[in-house]
Amino acid sequence: MEVYIITFFSIIIIYRTVHSMIKLFTIAYKRQELSRRKYRWMVTISILTGMTIVSILPFTFQALFT
Repeated sequence: MEVYIITFFSIIIIYRTVHSMIKLFTIAYKRQELSRRKYRWMVTISILTGMTIVSILPFTFQALFT
């Protein structure tokens, strides 16, 4: 049970981190500090990295608690 609670709160932290990074990239894109191609690339990499970490978390926490 504690694995699910820890995983849930970790997912919230990761989501907020990725969301903040996307907001940062959007601000940089609007100020024309990033090209459109670089903006899309960075947003995609951020989302994929967050999803990868979120999908690995339950197995990692399960291994740590056993």
